[in-house]
Amino acid sequence: MAGALEGASAGRAEATQPSGDLTGLLPGGLDNGDAGTEFFLSGAARARAEALTAYWRGLSAESRGNLDEARRQHLEALRLDPGHLRLAARLAAWHAVEGEWEEALALLEMAAQAVPDRPDGLLALSEFCARYQDRRPDLAEQALATAEAAVARFPSHAVVHGHLIKLHWRRGAREAAAAALEQAAARPEQDPRYWLGLAGAALPVWPPAEPGNRDTLLALFRRARALAPDDPSVAEPLADFLALYGGLDEASALYQELVTRRPEHLKAREKLARTLALTDRRAEAVEVWQKILGIDPQNETAHLALARHLSQAGDPASSLRHRAEALRWGRGESLRDALRLVRDMFAADQPRQALPVLERAEFKAPGSPEPPYLAALAHRALGDPPRALAAFARAAAVAEATDPQTSAAFLGEGFFFDWATTASLAGQIDEAEKKFRESIARVPPQSPERAAKSYNGLAYLWLENDRNVGEAGPLVERALKLDPGNPAYLDTLGWFHFKRGEYDQSLAALGQAESASPQPVAEIIDHRAQALWALGRQAEARTALQQAVALPDGTATMRQRLEGWRATPPAPPKPGPPAAAIK
Repeated sequence: MAGALEGASAGRAEATQPSGDLTGLLPGGLDNGDAGTEFFLSGAARARAEALTAYWRGLSAESRGNLDEARRQHLEALRLDPGHLRLAARLAAWHAVEGEWEEALALLEMAAQAVPDRPDGLLALSEFCARYQDRRPDLAEQALATAEAAVARFPSHAVVHGHLIKLHWRRGAREAAAAALEQAAARPEQDPRYWLGLAGAALPVWPPAEPGNRDTLLALFRRARALAPDDPSVAEPLADFLALYGGLDEASALYQELVTRRPEHLKAREKLARTLALTDRRAEAVEVWQKILGIDPQNETAHLALARHLSQAGDPASSLRHRAEALRWGRGESLRDALRLVRDMFAADQPRQALPVLERAEFKAPGSPEPPYLAALAHRALGDPPRALAAFARAAAVAEATDPQTSAAFLGEGFFFDWATTASLAGQIDEAEKKFRESIARVPPQSPERAAKSYNGLAYLWLENDRNVGEAGPLVERALKLDPGNPAYLDTLGWFHFKRGEYDQSLAALGQAESASPQPVAEIIDHRAQALWALGRQAEARTALQQAVALPDGTATMRQRLEGWRATPPAPPKPGPPAAAIK
């Protein structure tokens, strides 16, 4: 019996809903303030209530793995309420798995007889026969005969025509399917829902992309529209069909009509905006999307659409804002989408806007080290080293808690290099030195060139803080061997010579750094200016420093130095100390 249950598990969700209504369950009245409440059941309602009880007992037994008891209770429920079609179909599927065909058919026939005024029972029987015809070939004819009987008994129901058309199509009988459609379309039905149902049933059988099919289907939608020209529920399916299959202008007009008649219908507004965009009326589409957000500020679809439009219009900042809102309010917010958005924000120089996205990502994905790592970079870009260092520590802790392979891949030399430079900005020199050394230690042996930036970073850290000046030179020379001609490393070399009082050598190295740099760098020019000043070439030094100050990366310290140079005559240059005296 376990196999039977597994075979019918697809119907579990539907089968958990009780059958029918309980209109026969009538409450008794209170008699002269009696505190008690009595309920009286009519005969039909009592049977239905007992059926419902048996049904839930069956579900309970099923959840406990007692399949025989579950089957017995479900059969009792169906005996009491034979019109419960979903339960009948489910039990029939159980019988089919066991090869009990007669029992399955008897259940469905009983259910169909219990609802003589509806086509559902006959359709359930026909569908069952069609589903299992490969296991029992004679069921194919019964499926077709039952479908034809349904058409004969319920000709005004589009669903029965659609079912018959589908059966013919499955059998490869295209001419029979076309004849069934023509027969259904020839009826003088005045209910627009009939024509909409018929069109919906014909859609999968006659793909609109194939020649001739579009017009056949469109005629069915237009029949419905002609019968109810003022009914939005009829206009919308027609508009949807036109929008998908070559009628965008008419679809736009219909959607606009829907919006006018039902301003609260946001889906119609969304469809209108899409059709406007597809017909190159983008400004109107943007206006519609903005109106949707005016009604529903949390509408994910509208935010994403506006993000696309604004990106195409050359407004990346606003586009990113709408992407962030879509991610914030969307049901399917994923870590991958969040990280992609954050990286785009970094590229657009929006670290502050990235932080809320990263906070949610860190909360929703506590096992991923990427959100806190990117948060560290964002805080550093915003000039907040303490928060950046705290985020680096969180990222490292999360990464170390993962498997060794993931941890090693994440906590590479790049991660510790970023941590070291941030510690340096925070004035934590010992911590920065420790992290630079960790970065160097984590460079793969097969890729020694990846250590160059940390060699240079550690050398510059020492020079800026007047530590180990003599050891800084060999470090930066090692970096230049690994990456010759790097302007940042040449700048460090020039600064090393400056710190040693070797101003001519400093000037030569800094000139090489400027030449190697693809664009002017204020720090390199400032260093050259200081070397010139130390050599007594004051006019050249002022000119160079003015150039540095004028650049976007010029700093307040550079401006203050320039003011000092302008106000105070320089003293004669002093020769640097002997190299042997510097340790």
